[in-house]
Amino acid sequence: MKMSLIVPCFFTGSLLARALHGVGLIQMQGTVSRERFVIGREKKAPTFNNVSTAGFDRFRVAWARALEDREFVEYVQSKLPVTLEEADGFDRTSNFTNDPHGFLNFNYDAITSLGLAMCRAGENATFFTGDDMYHEFLESDFDGASGKVRIIPETGTRHHTTISFVVWNVRIIGVNAEGYSIIEYAPSFLFGDDTWNGIPGNAYVFADGTGSAPNSLPPVSFDYNYIGGPTRVAAYTLMGIMMILSVASIAWTLWNLDSHVVDSAQPIFLITISIGAFVMAASILPLGLDDAIVERVESLDAACMAVPWLYFLGTSIALSTLLAKTEAVHQVSTPIPDLFYS
Repeated sequence: MKMSLIVPCFFTGSLLARALHGVGLIQMQGTVSRERFVIGREKKAPTFNNVSTAGFDRFRVAWARALEDREFVEYVQSKLPVTLEEADGFDRTSNFTNDPHGFLNFNYDAITSLGLAMCRAGENATFFTGDDMYHEFLESDFDGASGKVRIIPETGTRHHTTISFVVWNVRIIGVNAEGYSIIEYAPSFLFGDDTWNGIPGNAYVFADGTGSAPNSLPPVSFDYNYIGGPTRVAAYTLMGIMMILSVASIAWTLWNLDSHVVDSAQPIFLITISIGAFVMAASILPLGLDDAIVERVESLDAACMAVPWLYFLGTSIALSTLLAKTEAVHQVSTPIPDLFYS
């Protein structure tokens, strides 16, 4: 069997080739032996006189033995759907001589679990429903090609402790005739029975060629670009000055309502502009908050939304007042048509 992973060819000694050496890939797979895989090389089926106790190896041996039974092969070929005849490259006479890959055992166990569930559901009845079959499927508990198959009744999924995970150690083991690196995948660690175990003979090799793990990367430092104390103090000081001046302007206008100058400038417009300036200045307060001084996320969210509301509300009040004032002046200064004097 060829490796199912697609890996580009790297020139030996190149930066990419050196970076690839020592990389680890974690992959879900059935019970694995200690065999290594090399890109481009066929994997030979196991011999009958060397039957492993691993579920996947037993499955591979059974597969190889079944292919030697011509009657069995013809029976399987006869059961293939007629619709496959329209598929490109389909050959009904093919005897599937390739060695099964590491994911085929999951397909095998899935079909087997459904078949066993149907057998149990129909054991005491000629007909059964989908609910009957599903109930029996939840009771699945058998040794399959991918290891122990056990279903969680509450979810209908396979229990994670019955699935094997493999850490493949990627290694550069040589160079071919074209000058490209020969890549080898060695299964170094196997997750089974809820624990990680090393696979004998395939100790993990790191990029430096040793089995010692390199030092951990230094902790990542983040620059959150906080506003900072001096900047915040300066901003709040200017905000306070602007607010004080706005309040002082309103107070001065109210105090001098009887003044001819204030009366001519129309106090309502003066007070409204001061209110707009006060509200606009208030937007600096939430703008100066960040998670360096406020811990609650809800408070920061509220402050973030308050900034545009206060700023644009104050701007709208001030500018609309100036616009209204300009319109009022324009109406007063418009000359009266001569027809009113005729």
